[in-house]
Amino acid sequence: MKSEDVTAKKLPPRARRALCDAGIMCAVALVLWLVFHKTIMATVVLIPAALVLIGGLWFAPLYSGFRKAGTWSAKALGIVLTWILLVPFFYLCFPVGRLLITLSRKDPLHREFLPKDRSYWSEHRPLPEAQRYQRQY
Repeated sequence: MKSEDVTAKKLPPRARRALCDAGIMCAVALVLWLVFHKTIMATVVLIPAALVLIGGLWFAPLYSGFRKAGTWSAKALGIVLTWILLVPFFYLCFPVGRLLITLSRKDPLHREFLPKDRSYWSEHRPLPEAQRYQRQY
C-alpha cells in the first residue's frame, strides 16, 4: 500500500473525539450494569453514547449539539455548585470559627499588641541533629 492510502483512511478529529466520548460513556454504562446492577441507568447512558457515536461519525450537527449541551451543562453545574455549596460553607464555617476563637480568647497567630516588647521576634526551637534530615522517609 502507498503511504497516501494510509493517510486517506484516518478518521477526522471529530470522529476520534466521538469514539473516545462514546467509549467512556460505554465504560460508565458497563460499570453501572455490572458493579451496581442498575440496568435502567446503564441504558440511559448507552442511548446518548450511541447518539454521540452516530453524530461523530456520520452526522456532525448532532455531535456538535451534544458538545454544546455538555459544555453548557458543565458551566451551569459549576456555577450552581459554587453558589449553593461554597458560599454557604464560607459564611457558616469561617465566621463561626472566628467567633469561637475570639470567645475562647486564644490567639494562635500571636497577634496581640505588646507595647512593652522591643521586638515581635519569636524565638524558634533549635534544630535537631542533622542526621534526621538525611533520611526523611
